[in-house]
Amino acid sequence: MIMSLLRKLCLFLALLWAGALFGQTLIVTINPIVQVPVGGAFTVSGTISHDPATPPIPGGTPVNISIQVTDPSGIPILVAPTIPNNGGFGAGAVYNFNQSFTMPWSEDDKWSATANWSAVVTASSSVSALVQGTQNFSLLIADLTVLANQPTAARPGEFIDLTGTIRNLANVQTEPGVFFKVEASIAGGTPKSILFPPTNSWVPGTPWPISETSDNNFIIPNFFIPADTPAGALDITLTVDGNGLIPEQDNVANSSVIHTINITVGGANLQPSSDFLINGDKAGTFQGLDPVNCNVTIRNVGTGPVLAADAFVYRIALSNDVTFS
Repeated sequence: MIMSLLRKLCLFLALLWAGALFGQTLIVTINPIVQVPVGGAFTVSGTISHDPATPPIPGGTPVNISIQVTDPSGIPILVAPTIPNNGGFGAGAVYNFNQSFTMPWSEDDKWSATANWSAVVTASSSVSALVQGTQNFSLLIADLTVLANQPTAARPGEFIDLTGTIRNLANVQTEPGVFFKVEASIAGGTPKSILFPPTNSWVPGTPWPISETSDNNFIIPNFFIPADTPAGALDITLTVDGNGLIPEQDNVANSSVIHTINITVGGANLQPSSDFLINGDKAGTFQGLDPVNCNVTIRNVGTGPVLAADAFVYRIALSNDVTFS
């Protein structure tokens, strides 16, 4: 019984002491942060104010102010040094804080449409309880899409240069130094890709070409149209960053485009060139059974390739005139 009364008395005195100790009250207010670009600078600012209905905090009593930024999981990713304010807080006094940060590029892989990052500011002293303010904000990351330009027509067996544009729809650049793939493919064919930006087009320390809301042209050279491609429409799929090296706000819906070209099937037309040579163009007298070496170039001057089913016959004959006899 006596021990129980003593415990209750100790608890009562502790609560009384706590009430006297933390009678002073601070209020944390953080200015709104709408959206922060990944890799970009931003500021956490606001005020620490004193509630005038509570006793002032005397000068010389440190008020420790902590400012940090947490990711969507609540893990601190940016932490500023603690600010010890020794100036005291008179009745209704206000202290302005302002802290600059740079959002790490690594945060873009945590992005989702509903994810929020948070600025968290706390203030406490030996005579006031810890108070905290939180300001949530979203992260802005790049959004790449691909547009096709040329060509619009081709023939079977032809090598074509595909041209297009990589457009960044977001008002933030992609991470400098991170190159990605642009690929072209057709059903049943062999895909071909290029690295973008071209490695020799950018020097570290210079502006990164995939800047905010920018257009960058590309060429995928020597894309092969199979010789057995039938006449009509052929769909070529162009994809930007198909490996997902760059987290984007819309990785699926606009990272690919179908570029349709018209396949025109022509016919082959083989003709000998005019560089017909006998014995290397060396004149001479020939006797019966002498070997005669004939050299000629055959060119396809038609509008289509020679297919496996095509049959061409080419003959070389010796004659005293231009008439076969």
